[in-house]
Amino acid sequence: MKGFEGIRDALRDDPACYSRLDAAQLFKHAFALRTAVHRRREYLGLTPILYYLFAEPGIWPKTGEPVDAGSKSRHRQEIEQFAAAVAGDEVRFVACSYRQLLASWSRHAGSSIHAHAEAVAERFSP
Repeated sequence: MKGFEGIRDALRDDPACYSRLDAAQLFKHAFALRTAVHRRREYLGLTPILYYLFAEPGIWPKTGEPVDAGSKSRHRQEIEQFAAAVAGDEVRFVACSYRQLLASWSRHAGSSIHAHAEAVAERFSP
């Protein structure tokens, strides 16, 4: 868990080192997953995965203001930085946007998964 510990220490030393990614919340979840795997017999031997699912809306839902491309780019850079920092740790970190997730579901033509992806995309326009 050296990478996650490094994230924790970096945030302690500079709370603004991640401005778009809630890295503090992510490392807390990672340690909770690790603890669960070590405490519960039925999880022994499993690899905990911290799956970060994120949206990239065109506008902020509360304000209606456009989300600038720079903010989205910075968020993706911080995701990549975070992923690189924790690569190889006991808790595996995986990040995925809603667009990527729905696109993967859409490849299941003719299935209920495909239909669900279309319904979500139509409703929320992610």
